Amino acid sequence: MLFHKPRSCHSMFLILLIVLLVSLFLLVPAQTLYNTYTHTITEEMQNHAHSIAYTTALLIAMDSDSYKNLVRIAQQDPTAMDQHYAEKMQGLLSRLQQETGVDFLYIEYDIEGASPIILLNGDVPNATACQIKTGLEAERVCAHCPIIGIQDGSSLGMVTAGFLNETLDKQLQNMFCLILLMFFLINVLASLTIFILLRLRNTSLQIEYLTQLSSKQYFEKQLGKIVESARKSKNPFSLLLIDIDGFKSINDTYGHLEGDRVLQSVASTIRAQTAGPDICARIGGDEFSVILKKTSLQQALTTAQAVQNAIQDSSIEGNADMTITVSIGVAQWEEGTSADELVEQADRALYKAKLRGKNKVVH
Repeated sequence: MLFHKPRSCHSMFLILLIVLLVSLFLLVPAQTLYNTYTHTITEEMQNHAHSIAYTTALLIAMDSDSYKNLVRIAQQDPTAMDQHYAEKMQGLLSRLQQETGVDFLYIEYDIEGASPIILLNGDVPNATACQIKTGLEAERVCAHCPIIGIQDGSSLGMVTAGFLNETLDKQLQNMFCLILLMFFLINVLASLTIFILLRLRNTSLQIEYLTQLSSKQYFEKQLGKIVESARKSKNPFSLLLIDIDGFKSINDTYGHLEGDRVLQSVASTIRAQTAGPDICARIGGDEFSVILKKTSLQQALTTAQAVQNAIQDSSIEGNADMTITVSIGVAQWEEGTSADELVEQADRALYKAKLRGKNKVVH
């Protein structure tokens, strides 16, 4: 079995090209996935913040009298506030903030003609309104929920809950790393798969599946290259065209499965009787060719005779009475001869071998 290995630089270029193409192909879905996740996580954080704000507002509204009293005293004299209630609510907000994972949770109420005042804050109990507002300037995802009195339906203030920029960015950064890892793994797997498929396709174009000899396409390609090389190096080489005698009769008598076994047997014998660098190919139904590198005409005739004798002496298991013979045409390349002309010379020699009664070697 002959496998023509491409140069390492060509393989490396092919791999890089495949990786580049796969990367470009995956770039759009990767970006789409990231954008979708960004939208989803932002929406989920928004809903979570709204749920916490709503729950907090509902808890306060259930004890609205105490809250109203706290607000009234805070407006008149903050030092006279009900510290027990204030501490209880402060503790409630702190626990809610810790257990729910929000970055900030605070309650504010409006003063007519002035900016809203933060009354309770779950994060920094003793912080002033200015400090809290300054710290939350970078808020990215937040939700507001009004505190509505249960009895009279009046607005008692506003609960705000949410997440800072750094929390959202950390979530997005983790997803970005995950997408990047997935992108890399998919890229490697896809590129490797494509590369293997291309190599297998290249191999299938070079190797004839039944006999495992070189294909006709590969033979023609290599013959052209060897002719060009011989013109430069002046090294001789020869060509054998081999045809199984009466192969149609074998198929008709023994069946096509046995015919395939005959082809495989002949191919194996040809390969065994030729040197490693020689190119052995199946170029037709029952026709084979051999390029004998750096081989004179006399050496080619000797090799052809060895192939003929070995095939004649071989037998197919289960069909000992089957006799297999081949006719071989031999041609040697000479200066000025093209690849097509060399094949024509060998084909004419093969035709003469058939006319002389088959099972002959002719040049």
